[in-house]
Amino acid sequence: DKAPPGAKAASTSKTRFMSAYQRTLYGGRFLYRSAKTNSRGEPDTEAVVFGAEVRQGHMRDELRATGGSLYYLSHKDVIEGSERLTLVVRDKNTGLELSRVPQRQNFDYTVKYPEGRIVFNRPLSSVLDGGSLADDQILQGNPVFLQVDYEAILQGFDRYISVRLCQPCIRTTI
Repeated sequence: DKAPPGAKAASTSKTRFMSAYQRTLYGGRFLYRSAKTNSRGEPDTEAVVFGAEVRQGHMRDELRATGGSLYYLSHKDVIEGSERLTLVVRDKNTGLELSRVPQRQNFDYTVKYPEGRIVFNRPLSSVLDGGSLADDQILQGNPVFLQVDYEAILQGFDRYISVRLCQPCIRTTI
């Protein structure tokens, strides 16, 4: 089973491990399934090979909200539409995450992709009220952070190869 080059989803969602990975890349994919099947009718062996030249990389920036509406990412040349913005409130004492609020493009913010610049339609408060009447800190409340996941063009490019082989476990009795 062959697939022509193009945008393919590279993922590890069919895994027995606790983690998963999903990303869309431009490349080629080859899938092999054996004709021999198991008792459930599934192929006895399955192999998937994917290859791509990656000219972009995943980035994650966590910026402290400043009370303003303009924020600069750590990388320029952001891939259009790749950004996911979330406001994160952390406990001021422990740093544990208290809440997450996803932001919507063109409703909450706009992006200047070549410059890596985000402009919010309203200023982001630097703290969220902690509910305390007395506090010895100047800014009472829990700190707010802007978490941005995005893809940006890399200076060079990497080669990406993924191989997944699935076979049933062989049980032997001694």
